[in-house]
Amino acid sequence: MAILKVLLVSQTFRTRLIDENFLDKFGKLIKLSKFVSNGEINFDAICGTDAISDYIDNVIFILETLIQNSEFLKTNIPKIFNFIIPALLDNVDSPNSNLRVESLKVLSEFSNIIFSQVNDWVTQDLKEDLKYKIELQFFDLLNDLLTQSEPLPFFSLFITQSTLNYDITLIDVLKVKDILPKLLKLLQNYRHKIGSTLVSKLLNILNIWSCSVDPMDMYDNGIIEILKSLVIDISKIRRLEDRVIIEVLIDILKIIDNLLKFVSDFVKKAIQAKKISGSGDVIAQQAEKLLQLNKSLVSCNSFLISLFVNEEQEINELSVRIVWVIMQLFGTECKDLLTEDHLNTLCIAIMHSNLKKQKTLLRIAKRMVTIDRNNLEIFKTIGQNFIDKMHILKNSANSEANVVLSSMIDEILKIII
Repeated sequence: MAILKVLLVSQTFRTRLIDENFLDKFGKLIKLSKFVSNGEINFDAICGTDAISDYIDNVIFILETLIQNSEFLKTNIPKIFNFIIPALLDNVDSPNSNLRVESLKVLSEFSNIIFSQVNDWVTQDLKEDLKYKIELQFFDLLNDLLTQSEPLPFFSLFITQSTLNYDITLIDVLKVKDILPKLLKLLQNYRHKIGSTLVSKLLNILNIWSCSVDPMDMYDNGIIEILKSLVIDISKIRRLEDRVIIEVLIDILKIIDNLLKFVSDFVKKAIQAKKISGSGDVIAQQAEKLLQLNKSLVSCNSFLISLFVNEEQEINELSVRIVWVIMQLFGTECKDLLTEDHLNTLCIAIMHSNLKKQKTLLRIAKRMVTIDRNNLEIFKTIGQNFIDKMHILKNSANSEANVVLSSMIDEILKIII
């Protein structure tokens, strides 16, 4: 083994050493490692004390050496699929913790390489082959892996994310295996590490999950309260500058946006069913249940409005869309949103947005004023700056012959003046 390690490190000898025969035998060595680890093969009795540890360490070293060589991967990928990946999957539940970690680590690297859209040298057949292997072997172990200590959950999430990014329909497989409760439990356990890469991976998977045809299982597992808690935690961060935190926030907003879109569409279907048939009691009850489950998101509105002027375009666009849907769904529950600070934020956002976003922001402004009979009186005491800015924007819209924008501003001015 020691000589083999030296030869593999050498670029000169590595290219001569690694062929199909080598990968076949090394794959068998990896498979053998599981039997060595669980004591089915008594290495210590055969080779002396510490033989097992040395054997496993050498296998791990060779694996790491191979995976770090991109040219080797590109040249030998079909052979790796035949000999190495099946052996790694066999060791995902190895009793040896080091080998278990290394197997997951290498599998996560492979999944990232294979399912990446960047590597055009990876064929569709190879992608489908890896997807099949992961679905058949790895997903059965996922529930257990997510309850283990780090870094097992991280590498497991990495593999799962890469696979779902390739084929979102595998969500249905994970639903059958009841993986969602473990994902949400893990997210709650790592709530205090909101800027960690593990949380980012988790949220990315949940974002994919929320895009599924029916995300009702997310509601059944308390997703809204978890998301609300995360939003509140992030709102306490004075300046959103850390890139990981920004990505985490974007994923949280995407999940909320997807779920609210699902609710909004469901409520529309319930109303339509009532109009057409005059019945639809079951769907109406489901719609009411969904509205009740989402109502607590109203408490996030103030922070979301502050994001209207965030420098990150994706954040401000998502927050605008979310607040508008919340205001549509929950009406008078949002009556307290009319404040001087919120109006000033709206002004800045409206004056510096594109036409599409301006229209949504103006709808939010109009809704703030008309949502409750007392709000018009409140506006008259705090809204002069907003009125002044709307006159400026209307003049600009008129000069550019922007009839739609000008008409929307007129509607608001008629209400508030």
